[in-house]
Amino acid sequence: MTFAKTLRRKLEAMPSGSFIRVSDFLSDNKGSVVGSAFSRLRKSGVIDRVTKGVYWKPASSRFGKGKPMPVDIGMRVAPKKAPGFAGASAAHALGLTTQIPIRPEIAVVGSRPASYSGALFRMRSNAARDRLNPLEIAVLEIARDRFAHVEVDHSEIKPRLVRLSDDGRIDLGKICEVSMGETLAVRAFVRDLARA
Repeated sequence: MTFAKTLRRKLEAMPSGSFIRVSDFLSDNKGSVVGSAFSRLRKSGVIDRVTKGVYWKPASSRFGKGKPMPVDIGMRVAPKKAPGFAGASAAHALGLTTQIPIRPEIAVVGSRPASYSGALFRMRSNAARDRLNPLEIAVLEIARDRFAHVEVDHSEIKPRLVRLSDDGRIDLGKICEVSMGETLAVRAFVRDLARA
């Protein structure tokens, strides 16, 4: 079976709304073969190109093809950079504001991905963040921003984050460990939070 047929079958088995990275298919195949197969599938409407090296299987409805959210694209173009919500996006993801930024803000470890301009990438240096999910990174980011984007009363921040922990969406112990590579203010906030 040719690579193109194998790829088409894999894509057909994936649910609509899935992201596909070209790099996931390069290890066993030649780049030119992979590139041609992706190009043909894009032209036939099976997948859409999101940015360099990243495609998306669109969901179709009577209103036409859907499009991925910019924040989802931003997270996909930086998979090895510990992406997580930053700025107003962090406060919104944690339920601490109703404001949705026009361009999502995403914190990444190291340099900004150059391939996507639909999100604002904030460079960070704490490599231990790769142990956290995007929501856990958001906890570090709201403290780093000194709660500038938080709309709720500051007395509500801790109870809301503890509820997210109780629901299993964030791990306060893990956030506390990773916070050792953050600023003093972030470490103090997270330690206080972990005691709750």
